[in-house]
Amino acid sequence: MLLAAAMAPDQDAFVTGLAEHNLPLAGRCAAQPERKVSDEAIDRLRWALVDRSRDPAADLRARIAAGEALGELGDPRFKRCKSAEGVAYLLPPMVRVPGGRYWIGSDEGSYPDVLPRQEVEVETFWIGQFPVTNAEYACFIAARGYEDPRWWVGEAAQRWWRGEGTDDASRARDRQWRQRFLQEPELLDRMKAEGTVTAELHKEWTKIARLDDAAFGHLLSQKYKDGPKRRPDRWNRLTPADGNRPVIGASWFEAAAYAAWLAATADKVFQVTHEVEWELAATGPNGWRYPFGEDFRPEACNNASLHLGRPAPVGSFSQGDAPCGASDLCGNVLEWTNQYPGVFPIALGNMPALDGNAVKKHSGADPLVQIKRNREWQAAGADLRANLRRSFLAAHRAIDTGFRLTTPITTLKEEPRV
Repeated sequence: MLLAAAMAPDQDAFVTGLAEHNLPLAGRCAAQPERKVSDEAIDRLRWALVDRSRDPAADLRARIAAGEALGELGDPRFKRCKSAEGVAYLLPPMVRVPGGRYWIGSDEGSYPDVLPRQEVEVETFWIGQFPVTNAEYACFIAARGYEDPRWWVGEAAQRWWRGEGTDDASRARDRQWRQRFLQEPELLDRMKAEGTVTAELHKEWTKIARLDDAAFGHLLSQKYKDGPKRRPDRWNRLTPADGNRPVIGASWFEAAAYAAWLAATADKVFQVTHEVEWELAATGPNGWRYPFGEDFRPEACNNASLHLGRPAPVGSFSQGDAPCGASDLCGNVLEWTNQYPGVFPIALGNMPALDGNAVKKHSGADPLVQIKRNREWQAAGADLRANLRRSFLAAHRAIDTGFRLTTPITTLKEEPRV
């Protein structure tokens, strides 16, 4: 069909007719480099694909296929722009979170790092409807954002940009997981059965767990080599169909650099979401446990029970949207956030320490530690509650972690209690 579309004498008629039977395939045909499909026909296809990807009555596989086709054809929800200097970028759709008083945190005591239940008052702000996508981040790479020191703000970010200790967090993470698997021999098999690790990861970690300390140390030295990073982890594995999936494998420093670049390029205010903003956008004015209510619904988000094994295209679970209209605030990917300025409300028990270093207290000038919100497609149920929060080294790069933007920054009337 892809070949036939390129040879059809009337490509508009071809893709329009095909769309009645296989909408995602029609979108892929229209995305071919040699296409001669009119802008009007492409626009109709794009919006039809958006509608399909957001239709809760459509089969999940159909929604994902539509999102992948949008990755190839281009998503009309992201405005294509150029700066005065000719730099191409995508403006993300933003949703409004009205100012007022919101409930955040929990006193249930299930997780030690959750903020205590409390009300906070905020001014109106806007948050990204979706996590930042690969298509958006590709603009930053194409604009040589990794080569420009202006976007790497602060000494810690500059050190990371220069390639100093860029894989410390990855080595610490692997050491921590290996220790857990050695202490709990059944854990890895149980995680595979639950869908919280893929078959590929299960096979890899089964081999790693059998290594002695010397062999494991050698493996780490070969697997992780400090030095400048100029792409997110596993970026070279992406295909055009991944354009509408969340960007993953980026450190907090990369997320912050992207936000700084987009703000300067678009001449607007963008920042990585603050964690208080994230939580009150996810829980809404009623302070729900999940963006979609008090009870977990597995069909409302990308979670382990669905066994997708990877992030879904953004917005594929409209039935799980938060009250403000933001998508994917439950499941799909973990998200980097900024901590509230001057506040470090986190216990560090769940975070691996750097070799020979105690983790330093956070300061805005040197953010060694940042907070991730949400949980990824490998979690389910209570582990996806919106008030959960986890601390990570800011250099941490993981295939389950993305980020989203806000504009402008929330103004809190009173700092949250810790």
